Amino acid sequence: MEPAFKRKRPAKEKILVAAEKLFQEVGYAKTTTKMIAEVSGVNEITIFRNFDTKAGILKSLALSKIELIEPFKEVLFSSSHHSIEKDLTAVGIIYYQAFRANIGLILSLLNENNDDFKTSFIQIPSTAISMLQTYFEQMEASKMIVINPKMNAHFLATTFLCNLLGYLIMHHAFGRIILQEDVYELLALNVEKFMHGCIEEVSERPTGEKDA
Repeated sequence: MEPAFKRKRPAKEKILVAAEKLFQEVGYAKTTTKMIAEVSGVNEITIFRNFDTKAGILKSLALSKIELIEPFKEVLFSSSHHSIEKDLTAVGIIYYQAFRANIGLILSLLNENNDDFKTSFIQIPSTAISMLQTYFEQMEASKMIVINPKMNAHFLATTFLCNLLGYLIMHHAFGRIILQEDVYELLALNVEKFMHGCIEEVSERPTGEKDA
């Protein structure tokens, strides 16, 4: 019987699914377009017609993964903020879910340290950092937070995501052998630690200030 990922999908989608599978199993460098054609069940010419090169496949795959952090926008830029702690915890959960869904691809990226991989997938952390930076800038402009004067919004965004990624990799690699907390406790602790050292949440607005 034909594998499920070969059936009832457009050729482009079949190619991306097969490529992701191979990148995880044998690595990007060792994967060839011929292998992708065999696994996806499409002609190699079809691959070149849709993507030109193997690097083009990787770039399209990375673009498809950006959708996983699109929920950041709803959390960070909704009309009413609950609190920065709740916002950042929600972002952490979204990031964790995206990380868990793509752990094989992430480990391949870390293992190979390939230039094509880095060039393509840098869009994901860059987009996440950009959204968080804008969020911190807006929160500071609205006088809802005070940023440590030694830092700026870009540094905060980068630091938050780097700390978060470190926690998630440690949790995946060692679980409770080293980390006693479960992943959601770790996310909450990461936010608490981050806020303690980097920002101060303003609990009350200045007297007389009203919502627009």
